[in-house]
Amino acid sequence: MHIETEQHGEMSCQIEVNEAMDHYVGTLRYKVFEVGLLSGPSVEAVGAQFRAICKMTDAGGMVRHGCRLARKCENAAVSAGCGI
Repeated sequence: MHIETEQHGEMSCQIEVNEAMDHYVGTLRYKVFEVGLLSGPSVEAVGAQFRAICKMTDAGGMVRHGCRLARKCENAAVSAGCGI
């Protein structure tokens, strides 16, 4: 069941409740493309993950097919974290 949708620029997160598993799932989208899933014990937890990803992308990071790519400071080093 759909609970809410958070929006940040061209990114959005549609949060739904999974009643069978008693947790919340957020579908992360960039424009119209689904780029990952977030999950947590509450709407607030999923929303906090979405806001953290938005903060990272505002600082130059990217989200591609469920992987977070973060640029470190002023150098070209990139760290990847897959399985959002």
